[in-house]
Amino acid sequence: MNDSRFIIRAGAIGAIVASLLLIGMTFVPWPFDFAMPGDAVIAGEIALSAPEAAAFKTSVGILFSIDDIFLLGWVIAWIGLAALLKKEHEKIAQLTLVVGLVGALLDFSENAIMWSLTQGIAAGVVPATGWGIAWRVVRHLSYLLPYVAAVIAMIGLWAEGGLGRIAAIIALVALIPAIVGLYVPALEIVSSVWYLVWFVLLAIHLWRESAASA
Repeated sequence: MNDSRFIIRAGAIGAIVASLLLIGMTFVPWPFDFAMPGDAVIAGEIALSAPEAAAFKTSVGILFSIDDIFLLGWVIAWIGLAALLKKEHEKIAQLTLVVGLVGALLDFSENAIMWSLTQGIAAGVVPATGWGIAWRVVRHLSYLLPYVAAVIAMIGLWAEGGLGRIAAIIALVALIPAIVGLYVPALEIVSSVWYLVWFVLLAIHLWRESAASA
């Protein structure tokens, strides 16, 4: 197996792992009336009792443990996609990889900020308003940048035709409601579903391409 094929195959596996963990995150215990992951708590809009704060810390800890592993799969998937695109579209591949990895870095940062604030909440410390705002900004950017990376990648995928073009079409059609979902609570689920669809399509396409280049 040559290096390029190995990286593309690894990208497919990374996308599969990311897809499964996205589904797995929906099963994290969340015994609260407010939405996951608790934006209102971090923003100081909802106060928790001591038992609730302890339960919140436990749930967030489980959620972010899964999310961090998901991000590793995400990073490997972007690397695999870049390796595939590099064959015919080197500049697109480089840009896709840089934007995709920055998005992953922001997501890691988002998790780190929220986990720190969650520990403070469990200890009875009310988060400062500035930290809640910073966390929301980082969180939104961590969603938006992968959308940008996907749009860049779609240029190369479209040129490939076949399954690559189908992946580009489906991802692009779902992209606008996914972005709107970041700001409209009623459509928030669309943002998460978009990620799932994108990584499933990416896994299939990368696996087929790695097999074809054998």
